[in-house]
Amino acid sequence: MPGYRNRLYKKKLSHISWQTKTASTLTSPEAYRQHLIGVRQQGWAFDNEEDIVNIRCLAAPITDSSGQVIAAISAVGTVLDIDPAKLQRIIDPLCRTAAHISRQLGK
Repeated sequence: MPGYRNRLYKKKLSHISWQTKTASTLTSPEAYRQHLIGVRQQGWAFDNEEDIVNIRCLAAPITDSSGQVIAAISAVGTVLDIDPAKLQRIIDPLCRTAAHISRQLGK
């Protein structure tokens, strides 16, 4: 299965243009891979103006009963709404909600 996932991952990445949209855009497969390692370790994602200037996004995974990520929920706001120093105020309830949805899907 890991070989299959690796091929699928590489196939998906081959369709990305990697064009710079902002100063924070991830512009290579390696940068994206490194970013995903951090996301997996912390259990949630933070888009800090990577796609649109002045827009930030937090996301938490929704998993099936086997633990496979099947979806995500997110909170999006401006740089004025989402202060990096206060992320926990948003991410904690977001992660709790994602975990609740995951549990409901597993029933």
